[in-house]
Amino acid sequence: MSEMPFHPVARILPPEEWAEKTPEFLPLPPEHAIVVVVEDGPGGRVLGRWGAMTTVNLHGLEIVEEARTSPAVAGALLREMVGTLLGMGILEVLTTATTPEVEQMIQTAHGRQIEGTLWVIPLKEGA
Repeated sequence: MSEMPFHPVARILPPEEWAEKTPEFLPLPPEHAIVVVVEDGPGGRVLGRWGAMTTVNLHGLEIVEEARTSPAVAGALLREMVGTLLGMGILEVLTTATTPEVEQMIQTAHGRQIEGTLWVIPLKEGA
């Protein structure tokens, strides 16, 4: 079987075209996201798509061992972080759980697990 000839053209898809060409990206806030598509020729069928959005990644949560069982410490930490982020207009964040205690704290904050494995891709060699 011979390979179909494609005429790949890559471009940033304007938000006004997301509904028609990449409806799965409609939940992304256009002011904080881009969608790149590869079409079969200019304006052709979408052969590939990839979305990117700016996010806040919470990192480095730690509570000293003797305070880990204290709901007051975890609650105060969570309330202050959430209040600060909401004050900055941030409505959603990414984070990872490295211990069962952190996972419980995330669940208490109504966090939801996302599919896949989180990766870091350096965009510049040596980064």
